[in-house]
Formats: sequence, C-alpha cells, structure tokens
Amino acid sequence: MNKIAFITGINGQDGSYLAELLLSKNYKVFGGINSNSHNTQNISHLLDKIELIDFDLNSSSNYKNIIKNISPNEIYHLASSSFVSYDQKNLELILKQNYKSCEAILESISANSPNCKFFLAGSSEMFGESNTSPQNENSQFNPQNIYGISKLKAFEALKKYRHNKKIFGCCGFLYNHESPRRNPIFLTRKISQTVAKIYLGQENKIELGDIEALRDFGHAKDYVYAMYLMLQNQQPTDYVISSGELFKVKEIVKLAFDYVKLDYQKFLKINHNLMRPSPIIQLCGDNSKITEELNWKPKYKIPEIIHEMVENDIVMIKSQNKII
Repeated sequence: MNKIAFITGINGQDGSYLAELLLSKNYKVFGGINSNSHNTQNISHLLDKIELIDFDLNSSSNYKNIIKNISPNEIYHLASSSFVSYDQKNLELILKQNYKSCEAILESISANSPNCKFFLAGSSEMFGESNTSPQNENSQFNPQNIYGISKLKAFEALKKYRHNKKIFGCCGFLYNHESPRRNPIFLTRKISQTVAKIYLGQENKIELGDIEALRDFGHAKDYVYAMYLMLQNQQPTDYVISSGELFKVKEIVKLAFDYVKLDYQKFLKINHNLMRPSPIIQLCGDNSKITEELNWKPKYKIPEIIHEMVENDIVMIKSQNKII
C-alpha cells in the first residue's frame, strides 16, 4: 500500500519540489493550500497528480478533519509566514501562524493518527545571534526577529509532543535555500529576476543593500530530500540542513551577471535603506550530523544554482509568463 503524505504550503518552493520527490516514490500526495491563494504556478504541472485541500494557518479547526479524513503516514509542515521580519509588526499573527498552527497539527496527530510522522520546517533564524559559528544541533538558540521566535516556539511544542505523547516529530533547521521557484521577495530571486530583466533590456539597474553580507546558500531540491530522509529515519532526530559554505551577496550578484556576460558594477546601485543589521557571528550551518547519520550531502553548488535561476527568469520573461 502506498504511503500517504500531507504537505502544508505545497504551492511554495519547498512544497512543490517535495511533492515531486514523493510522487517519484509512489506516495499519494495531499497538499494544503489556502483557498484564497491563486498562486499555483509551482505546482501547475502536478495538479492532476496531487489532491489539494483547503488549509488556513489562521484556523486550526480544519486540521483535525484533514488528518482524520486522509490518515497520512507523513506530514510535512512547510507553510508559514516565512519572510523574515525585523520589526514588531503583526507579532500576534506571525506567532499564530507559525507556532499555533504547529501545535494544533501535533494535537490532531496525537488525537487521531498517533503513528503519523511529522516534519517541522525550522530556520537558521532560530539561532539568530548564536554564540558559535558554524551552528550545529547543540548550538544556542537566540532568535532576533519575530520569525525566528515563532519557529523556536513551534520547535518547543514539537519537543513537548515528542516527549509526552511519543509523536514521531522532528525539525530541520533550514538555512537559506534557493531555486527558480523562490519568491522574488527573497534576495537571490530578486537578483536573478532583475539581472534577467537587465539582460533583456527591461531594467537598467539593480538596487541592493549590504553586498558584503555573508549567507549560507543551498538548493531547495537538496533540502527537501533531507526532509524526506528525516522521516524515514528510525528515530525522530533534529538536524541542521545547510550547505556549510558562506558566500557574499556581492559574489552572488557577480555570478548572475557573469552568466549573461555583463559587468555587475555598471548596473549595481547601493541603497542604504535596504541595509539590515550585520550579525556579530555569521549564520553558517554545520551539516556534519545529517551527512554522517543519513548520508545526505548537497549536490548543487551556488554557481549552478544562480545560473539556473537566471536562465529560468530569462525564459519566463521571454515567454511573457507572469513571475510571482
């Protein structure tokens, strides 16, 4: 009998790649998506292979019915308010969406499907101003924004259910991961999309903040495979999922412009309004535990990732597809 998986946020970057992976392994895939969302571009090629279910992070009332009705073997909780906020706006809403939704799903698993395995998409932002770099599974959590705080609270709820209710629940501490399906509000996709527009003559500059900032970048395809491996593990274990390599934003910009044979310095404008606080200790993940225990290793390197993203955006713009 085929396994059944439920993916919240299936129409996002990670959800769409994870759905493809699970379908290739003969899973029956259900996807949670907000009925008010018309953003199905990432899963348009999968709509005849998956079943979509109305899922609202702001309402826990339907979690119980979803889990009772489909009896999933695995739940991948990827949906969240995922853009990092550096202020206090929408504090209660973000906490409700990222923390309360996780707690409600875990309670529904406990009550209706206690053998269901659960994956929580955590974040490097949970470490925040950590006291060590690179960070591993034992590093201090010290989130500096609402997003990181909400993810940490969700993780604490997971540990509670894992300990008290014996739920197979685990958390992947995900560092930056990119792809052509990345939302343009995020840095790498902003870069690849703008470079594509400059190459095609639709833009004449790119505005960025601190190009000396360092980031740990990987590919979403690699990271969703790590999620899958974690739920095939014998014991529910939390892992750092990262490339373990730091790149400057300036290096990413140069890779993107080099792909279209343009000099980035002719188009780059520094906008000080886009500057973020510089961390004292860099967020860089130590992935040695998952590499050793689950034999996981990133396949994609950052030049390949950026080139793929730029090429994809060029093709999309040329074909006049709407970029979302």
